[in-house]
Amino acid sequence: MQVNFSSIKELLDHLRQEKRMGDRFATRFILVQGCEVWDELIPGLKYEVDKAICLSELCSTADVFPNMGQLKMFLEEDTCSSRGILLTPLAEYIRIDPEAPEVIRWLAEYPTGKVNRIYVPLLAAEELFQLSINKVSRYHEGLLPDIWALEGKGSSEVVVAPFHNEDVNKNIIEGIQKYFFLWSQKSIRKAWFVTQMAPWLTVQQSRGNCHVRVYMSSFDYVHGVLKWDELRQEWGSQDQWEWLAVQIKQENNLDLLAARLLKVIEYDPDQLFYMWQRLSPEERWLIWLWSKAKSIPGTYLHSIMQKNTDVNSFSEHVSTDIFLHALPASLNFCQERKKLLLCLGTSFMPQGFWTKYEALGEPIQKLSVLTDISQQEKKELILCVNELLVNNTKLGEWWYYLEKMFPSLVWYLQPAVAGDEFVGLYFHTYNRCRVKDSADQQLASLIDQWANKQLLWNYPARSELVSELRAEGARIMWVDGMGVEWVGLLNHIIVRDGGVDTTITITRGNLPTTTEANKEWETDEVVERGLDDIAHHYGYSFPGSFLKAMDVVEKVAKKALSLLAQYSIVAITSDHGLSRFAVTATEKIGVPEGFMTEAPGRFATLERASYYIEPDRPLVMDKGHLMWLTHGKFQGAGPCRGEVHGGATPEECLTPVVVLRKISKQMGGPPQFEVITKTVKLNAANEGFLKMRSNRALEADVRLHIVGYQTLGKKEDSKVLCFQLKDWSPGNYKGKLYYANRVAGEISFVVVKGIQEQDLGL
Repeated sequence: MQVNFSSIKELLDHLRQEKRMGDRFATRFILVQGCEVWDELIPGLKYEVDKAICLSELCSTADVFPNMGQLKMFLEEDTCSSRGILLTPLAEYIRIDPEAPEVIRWLAEYPTGKVNRIYVPLLAAEELFQLSINKVSRYHEGLLPDIWALEGKGSSEVVVAPFHNEDVNKNIIEGIQKYFFLWSQKSIRKAWFVTQMAPWLTVQQSRGNCHVRVYMSSFDYVHGVLKWDELRQEWGSQDQWEWLAVQIKQENNLDLLAARLLKVIEYDPDQLFYMWQRLSPEERWLIWLWSKAKSIPGTYLHSIMQKNTDVNSFSEHVSTDIFLHALPASLNFCQERKKLLLCLGTSFMPQGFWTKYEALGEPIQKLSVLTDISQQEKKELILCVNELLVNNTKLGEWWYYLEKMFPSLVWYLQPAVAGDEFVGLYFHTYNRCRVKDSADQQLASLIDQWANKQLLWNYPARSELVSELRAEGARIMWVDGMGVEWVGLLNHIIVRDGGVDTTITITRGNLPTTTEANKEWETDEVVERGLDDIAHHYGYSFPGSFLKAMDVVEKVAKKALSLLAQYSIVAITSDHGLSRFAVTATEKIGVPEGFMTEAPGRFATLERASYYIEPDRPLVMDKGHLMWLTHGKFQGAGPCRGEVHGGATPEECLTPVVVLRKISKQMGGPPQFEVITKTVKLNAANEGFLKMRSNRALEADVRLHIVGYQTLGKKEDSKVLCFQLKDWSPGNYKGKLYYANRVAGEISFVVVKGIQEQDLGL
């Protein structure tokens, strides 16, 4: 039967009287409730016995269970003659080891003899005790000693795990041996018990005032604390789960934990992946794990997270999962994917990407899966655009992809020379032909116009403008071989951060367009020769050499911006440009009598005073030199694989002068624009007019860029602009406005054609 005591004193008084009585069985079980009672009872019991045995003494090493066989051997030794023995802490043992309750059964029937009494206090273990003692037949027959019970207050909370937790509020106990030893001295109110045996433990009881929770692994702990049902152990390694487990403090969900560890307010994929390359591998994994839980359905990231189960393959999934969607992929997906790749520090596409890429047939499909991150992708992008231009594919079907995937190529295809109708149209056409790597009929027609009208003389000499800039204190930067074709890309790189204003003037270099005839730089002025070196290199190839030229232009822009930090004005210009199609043209014409061909056939030098030139030849004579105004060549020209100069085509003799000035803080932002004619009607000549109003007086030019085209606005008054749209197709359009070469906003409008029927309300 069970005897309940109201106090420790009452129990000890009973114990002293009872131990004088003879009994067949030695063990007295004491069921204790409350840590406060335990803390008082254990010291009291130690005074009543000859020996106190702690289970820690039976542990052979720091982190193994006690060997109960040693206890039996000790009790049976002749030297063990004792009035009483105290055994602690048995409840803590049977609570975590499923095999330990067997001890209760053999202790219950242990006979007196060498040992008169064995006192076994059990804290908060009544149910466990009953489960074991019920299996002893003598207990049911009433042959065993009474069970003593003592009630009290005070609870205990213990977490058992195979890893440490760094929460300073927890008492860290390492190893089973130390855990049992501490319990034999005093109750453990709150502790983190570290044992490598945790994966094999099962808690037998955690109710009442003694709560024990075993986490068999760090993942088990994370899963239990964060209460995320979908969490899977295969999403992380043992080291990753342990790292996360030890970081947990008071958080009970992933949002709170991740926000604290990553030092952010909430889940924001743009912010988190922007930080990616600066973070530790564990923090990157946490971002990945958080994205498994919080990525927004309908995004590219969310579609990846549904399939990706390992952060180590995350980058490859970002690269290749685009092929799992219908192609061409949505523009939003393409833009999001590129941003992710950049944040992850991706420098090249994996082989799996290229295997899937080669299976694509349509250039627009290819365009939608490429980015400008790697050189190989850039080459493929140019080849895709090459095919689209050759096939005359409508710009609206692919231009917006190119804007997002390879913006530098877009800016190359839109030379910033609006205002000069011929030059704008010529280089709009020429640059497209450069990407096609072949001249077309439109370019041939334009260069015939250039030659027939001798338009080169309409442009001011470069030397005069450069002299004026020097007098103004400008720092001059020369780029050997940079023609007008590069102005769009160069200008975009310079102004994209918003702190610099540019003015662009198209000038004429000296004829012939050789470096020697145009070497006007002074000793201390910067000369960048990269473009000319690429053009004349024996290994010139398309599109590789074209991409190298783009890199040179970007280098020039950055160099100019660095100079602007030292000078108030920086001017970029060139000695001459370069012509690709004067190389690819196959026809060669005999040199007129009296002239000698100069390599590589773009001009000839007068040898004798007597000469005759047929009037229908597209040539120009200047200072004893005869130069081609078109892409023709004289016989006797030397070989060339890349690009040439020396002639008088627009790309060779027109040189840009780009002047950089810092934008004054007082200037403020660009003006705001309102579209007046939201519907533009095309007349019989296929012309229409788009009008808009500014919120303040306009002091600079305004350009409209839209799907590969640009046009300059004409002022009707100080605030109203008119853009002439010629040969536009009906449809909905979105475009960007540029004021003083800076983005001033986006607009949308509709173009309609023909007479619209009006029912006049009838």
